[in-house]
This record gives sequence, structure tokens and C-alpha cells, in this order.
Amino acid sequence: MAAAAAALLLPAASAESKGLASAKVCGASDCRETRNAGTLGALLHLGPRADPPGAAGWYRMELTYRVEDAVDRSSVAVVPAAERMRAEDGTWFELVPVQTRALRRLVSGLAPRPASQLGSVEPPRARVDEVVRPPVDAIAAGGSGWSWIAGGSALVLIVGAGAVLLLRRRTAAADRPGEGSTAPAEG
Repeated sequence: MAAAAAALLLPAASAESKGLASAKVCGASDCRETRNAGTLGALLHLGPRADPPGAAGWYRMELTYRVEDAVDRSSVAVVPAAERMRAEDGTWFELVPVQTRALRRLVSGLAPRPASQLGSVEPPRARVDEVVRPPVDAIAAGGSGWSWIAGGSALVLIVGAGAVLLLRRRTAAADRPGEGSTAPAEG
């Protein structure tokens, strides 16, 4: 579960080709950044999914990753007092003790953002950049679905009619006395 949670913090490329380069934590009016390898390593550990925290001060944390020759960033909300972190997709996680200690050292002396503003931090929303419609020729060449519906209906009617005829034949054969049967003698 912790590996899945870490994957949410490591968007795009695999963990092997990435390295956390820095973490910047911002409170109500000030920010603090670290490049300390021990602190950065501790920040990547997450616990299981969790419920959102109650009303508590929070911090915005921007994680900067090295991706070969490029840089990738993700932003999360952290509530060290409640031992919670919200990933970019809006999922909440428990912080493990090593991560909680690292975050508390990092935010020491920073005033948190008000709890009332935590709801305003929304995960990124999907957006449509382009709509691709099929060419008009493809629609005309494919016809409409009515031919398939008519063909299917005709097939159902033919099978149904065959079943009715078969049932009538069997009923008529059962009503006729069979050949070679003897009638009871009268006496």
C-alpha cells in the first residue's frame, strides 16, 4: 500500500528514473525549502489511505523531482498535526512516523494556513483540449444501425415461427394413434 501511495507522489515516469530534488513547504505567510537527502527520503514514505483531517492548520508542499534532464513538480496539502497528507488527486493518506517527524521539523516556526482554506485546494481537473469527430464519409459508409436491428428482428421472427411449427407437428403426432397399434377388441 505504501508503494501505491508513493506512486501518487511520483507522477509520470518511474521511481528509478526520478529523484526528489527538493521540497518547499509554505504556511500562511512564509515558505521553507529543503534539499536535505534524509528529509527528502523521509517525505516519500506514506501510510495507508485515510479520512480527511478535522479542522486543523495545514501547509502546501511542492515536491520537485529530477527526471533525467527535466524537472517535474507536484503539489500536496499536509496537515502535520493530524498526520495527514492529500495527494494531487485528492486522496488522503496517513503519514508514517518518520514522515511526520520530518514534516514537523520542516514547518517548525512557520504559521500554518487556516483550516478554512483547506477546502479551497482542489485536485487538478481534467480538461478537454480537443474533440475529434469521425469523418462524415465514415458515417455514410457504415450506414445506420437500423439495418442491424431489422435483420435481428427478422431472424427472431423466423426462429419463433419455426419453433411454433415444430411444436404443432409434435402435438399433432401425439394426437394421432401410432401405426401398428392394435385397437381393443370388442366383445
